[in-house]
Amino acid sequence: MIETRENYSMQDLINLMGQNAETVNGLANTVGDLQKDVRLMSVKMNSVEDSVTVIKQEITDIKENEEINFSQQQNIRSAVNTRVYSLLNIPRRRDDRTMSDRVNIQKYVSLFCRRCYTETQRKGHLGDPYRTTPKKNYDMAMHDIEAWYPSNGVDGLRKEADENALARKIAEEQGYIN
Repeated sequence: MIETRENYSMQDLINLMGQNAETVNGLANTVGDLQKDVRLMSVKMNSVEDSVTVIKQEITDIKENEEINFSQQQNIRSAVNTRVYSLLNIPRRRDDRTMSDRVNIQKYVSLFCRRCYTETQRKGHLGDPYRTTPKKNYDMAMHDIEAWYPSNGVDGLRKEADENALARKIAEEQGYIN
């Protein structure tokens, strides 16, 4: 038995036990409230993490879908011209061109360039118009241009250009075109 200096009555002990019980009950309620608050904060933190993830993805999408810059547009034009001139065996340097090369430029380059743009746009990497190409597709578009070969072949496309020129000449002779 514990000895104390004071003698407590049974009623005092009961009152102390009641006060202790109230204190313990109050602490339990406080702990319960804290647990609820922690769970609520955890849910809110998860929500914030989800929102941050969504925002990061949106930023990535915006960056990837941003249209190519002026320098990249020039690179595409240059790549198309380089590919067309290569297919037509026309030197890129003006000083190296013969009269036959100059005639071929007049006859074929425009149609070949248009067809290169059209056929590479169909592959889905080059924008329509090409200036609207998303940055994420730029490298693939350049690859498509560098690898482009006319769907009906070089000779087939030359023939098409010759037939178009003949039809235009006949239309002019008959007065349909000025």
